[in-house]
Amino acid sequence: MEDLPAKLVADHVLSARNLPEAEQTGKLNYLLERFEKDILLSALKIHPSIRKAASALGINPSTLSRKLKKYGIDQQGKSLTIGGSVGKNKLQIT
Repeated sequence: MEDLPAKLVADHVLSARNLPEAEQTGKLNYLLERFEKDILLSALKIHPSIRKAASALGINPSTLSRKLKKYGIDQQGKSLTIGGSVGKNKLQIT
């Protein structure tokens, strides 16, 4: 996480005490994917374009586009599906 811009991760530090009780028993992959989705949404909120958001995250724009599709997020940072989808789990980001 040290490589991510502080502005993008400041509100998204994972710790067991910050997660709802139901998620404390969740799988690591679910928690990591939730964290990744939060970061992507934050990047798109701060940076108005895929290119700028990808640059801020230190990833290729095509990688960002692929991740947005994975989570059901459009290029403006809006969920295309309710909560987005991660594997068999549905995410609800508040």
